[in-house]
Amino acid sequence: MAMINCDHVEYCYPGGTRALTSVSLKIECGECVALIGQNGAGKSTLSKLLNGLIRPTSGTIYLEGQDTSNYRTDEIAQRVGYVFQNPDDQIFSKTVHEECEYALKRLGVEQTEREERITQALSVCNLLEEAETNPLDLPLAQRKFVAIAAVLAMDPNYVILDEPTAGLDELGRRDLVAIMQWASNAGKSVIAVSHDMRFVIENFPRVVVMSQGGIISDNSVADAFSNDQVLAEAKLTVPPAVQISRHAGAPKELLQMDQIFNWCKDFLYRKS
Repeated sequence: MAMINCDHVEYCYPGGTRALTSVSLKIECGECVALIGQNGAGKSTLSKLLNGLIRPTSGTIYLEGQDTSNYRTDEIAQRVGYVFQNPDDQIFSKTVHEECEYALKRLGVEQTEREERITQALSVCNLLEEAETNPLDLPLAQRKFVAIAAVLAMDPNYVILDEPTAGLDELGRRDLVAIMQWASNAGKSVIAVSHDMRFVIENFPRVVVMSQGGIISDNSVADAFSNDQVLAEAKLTVPPAVQISRHAGAPKELLQMDQIFNWCKDFLYRKS
């Protein structure tokens, strides 16, 4: 059974603006899934529905086989963590440690277990030395990781990341990927909303493409980025290296720079 199951979910904002239309989606625990599409496609709305921040206008979302309408938002958040694009929308405590501890206290987690979870989350996010620092005194990249650490400390089955690479340099991106790999190895699902196609190509085996409030493709990353019709409908552009490799006739499975480079070398060698 899929751990998250959206069954013909729709959502209208107050005032009648329809954001999602008949969205059905299943995500197994342990999957890495990217939600992509232009602004207004419905990605962030869908991700907030999964976390319980907003509730469907119609349709049903099941979590572990149970209708989430029977759960409070904080009960859903224990299993489906959400990291906002802007960490300053999420951070409010005076120290990094307190930020990670707040939700655990509210949940009644015993102190010894709290400290174990916090230490692990801060270690994974390279924040142990900043535990007593005011998070708002940290640079943007580290504030983003504080928000991620606070979610990881809750030990959810699913971690939703909204535009996680925004504001990160290459070092920050590598740190983010390491955190995602840790979460995946721990059996958690990572669901990312992203406009960063290179990030998606390099890290997500499954890609859900959205347009005008609906899902127009739910496929492997190779199939998603080789379907010109879907890309055109979603108004998405693949990275230049992938465009060049396609024109050269490279297999659709070759999406990452090192793969494309090696294929080009072999191609030129065969031609010589």
